[in-house]
Amino acid sequence: MDLKTSEQAHDDMKDMEGSDHKNHGNHNGHESHEEIFRRKFWGSLILSLPVIFFSETVQSWLKYTAPEFPGSEWIIPLFSVIIFVYGGVPFIKMAVPEMHKKKPGMMSLISLAISVALVYSLTTTFFDIGVSFYWELVTLIDLMLLGHWMEKR
Repeated sequence: MDLKTSEQAHDDMKDMEGSDHKNHGNHNGHESHEEIFRRKFWGSLILSLPVIFFSETVQSWLKYTAPEFPGSEWIIPLFSVIIFVYGGVPFIKMAVPEMHKKKPGMMSLISLAISVALVYSLTTTFFDIGVSFYWELVTLIDLMLLGHWMEKR
């Protein structure tokens, strides 16, 4: 990654978190980029567990049946939307400058993938058009957050 790209990503993080990009680490009460993505990774990973547990695909692979109760059919879509907002929206915010500059990069690709997965999966929830991608969506967000955290280290 060249210096200009690194500075642009740094500015994008500043815009995303609304903090002064000159503050690294915990100086003046601001989290570093590494800490932000570490926190988002672990939060998203924990929130992903119910999505994965209740996923029919995962249940068939591991040969178990998740308990059913009133409202249990909404666990997967609800948690997936929460994970998308918490862990996925930062990628969309970082993709906006790429798109404005007409230079799509990795953030644009990630944003497109998670947005399409969410919209399609929500559509399958309300219309019988196919199988949803909820568990794939949340694991993709988790892996992208992990990768971004490792990159910031």
